[in-house]
Amino acid sequence: MGGMRLSTTKTSGRSLDDRLTELAEACQILEMEGHGEMTLGHMSIRDPDDRGAWIKRSGISFAEVRGPDDFRLVDYDGK
Repeated sequence: MGGMRLSTTKTSGRSLDDRLTELAEACQILEMEGHGEMTLGHMSIRDPDDRGAWIKRSGISFAEVRGPDDFRLVDYDGK
């Protein structure tokens, strides 16, 4: 499944890559706290350029999320 490339947009001094790295860490915390349900559930953030939301890619669990490449941009039309 292809995703859009990460932008270098800064939001509050943090790049999109930094925000997605933090989101990946949040997925790991949920897994460590016993909230992993195989491939169910997701974590997301709004895109700083208002293109949609970055969500955990399908087919992986919270435990398998490692970084920004594990998220995909989904636009407001669901693409």
